[in-house]
Amino acid sequence: MNRTKSAFPAKVLIIITLCLLSGCDNDAPSFSVALSRNRNPYAAGKQAAKKAIEGLGKNRPKALIFTVYCPSKQLDLTDPAAYLPDVKSEQDAVRGISEIAGPVQNVGIRTRPMAVVAEASENCVAVLAMGGKKISCRSVAVPITKNRKKTGAMIGGMLSKVDDLRMALVLSEMSLNFDPLISENPENFVAGLRRPIPDDTVIFGGNGMNDPAVPKSEGLKGAQFFNGKTLEGYVVAVGIGGDFNVVAGRAIEFTTADIVEATKTVGNWIIELDNCPAADVYRKILQMGKDRELTSDWQHAVGIESAGGDVVVRMILDWIDPKGLDRTGNHSKLPAGSLMFRRTVKPGRKIHILKGGDSYGSITSSARRCADNLVKVAEKEGKPLCMLVSDCWMRRTRLNCLNGNEAGMINGITGTARGGKFPVFGFYSFGGLGAVEGKNEEPVYTFQQNTFLGAVIVED
Repeated sequence: MNRTKSAFPAKVLIIITLCLLSGCDNDAPSFSVALSRNRNPYAAGKQAAKKAIEGLGKNRPKALIFTVYCPSKQLDLTDPAAYLPDVKSEQDAVRGISEIAGPVQNVGIRTRPMAVVAEASENCVAVLAMGGKKISCRSVAVPITKNRKKTGAMIGGMLSKVDDLRMALVLSEMSLNFDPLISENPENFVAGLRRPIPDDTVIFGGNGMNDPAVPKSEGLKGAQFFNGKTLEGYVVAVGIGGDFNVVAGRAIEFTTADIVEATKTVGNWIIELDNCPAADVYRKILQMGKDRELTSDWQHAVGIESAGGDVVVRMILDWIDPKGLDRTGNHSKLPAGSLMFRRTVKPGRKIHILKGGDSYGSITSSARRCADNLVKVAEKEGKPLCMLVSDCWMRRTRLNCLNGNEAGMINGITGTARGGKFPVFGFYSFGGLGAVEGKNEEPVYTFQQNTFLGAVIVED
């Protein structure tokens, strides 16, 4: 088994791959997506990679991006995320992809694809191939270090060398920004990544599934795949450059019930909203009865307002009850009514108290509207070549709890719904990476929770 572990290595192992292939390519960038649910994971990897490459026609492939989903045993049938990955099957699928790819750089993560509806019990491999004379690619693998800003800066520095860089596709694991062992602000990774690359580069990506069999004391480890190797504790990324533009957007299923101000905060804890205990204000605005409990990272959300008025969704993670106890029953030094989020919040920041998100229609329609709007904008700029989508796994889990079927949502965003004019490559993420609107409508990139993300590559 070819497996590299390097959560905090003594010597940093950085892997870089450049595309140096030559051939009889067409000028325009081209993209192709293929999926296989063959029960033999090795065959599934080969089939998906072969079909994706064939879909490029005369264009030689420059890079392959893929997702691998090989569940072994579900720990909780009510939570499809809680499963034991079949590591051997993953390795077999990756081996199949790598054999077909040959010298072509290929990177991926462990997660379920959104290209088509796939049963959770089956092996599922999805591959995005890209090629053409007017596209250049560089893939890198960098270990996640305790200094997240430095990790991001290393990736950004290497991707900045791509000619006419238009997109940084970043894939990792939950430990990147959800690791309970690291207290550093997860936004530091994005800040480090952003600095070395051109301002107009679109950042897109997300985290794959962790392995629940690994103790939480060891962090939220996942699996990243890089040119046939399986890594753990890494960020794999592809810089994509060329003669094309990228239109990106996002959508949430929530609406604003009211806007308040964070008047007292400590780190990622909001102590007071409008000079009152934060939990009291939150519950009053949403008219929550005393018998209704808060939930951690599940149903209760706020929107932290950006400079441009857009909101970054953050879920309530912890709270201090009237007895001074946190959600685990431990006594806290913080005042009763304090609320914790996965983001540092400074006093004076506007906080949107969000409502909704508890209906099938709000979840599915938000994704469809985002995809439709992106395509409309893209078609005004030129010819759409490919759509990338990423949706939060928690949105899908809530959909299942509402007895909803994800088929309607996926069919609404795939290329088949538009007559197959362009391919769609998508995956479920455990923490996404995308933009919100900043000052003067400039994008500000950040980690996203409970958010649908989309990007359309458009021929320039």
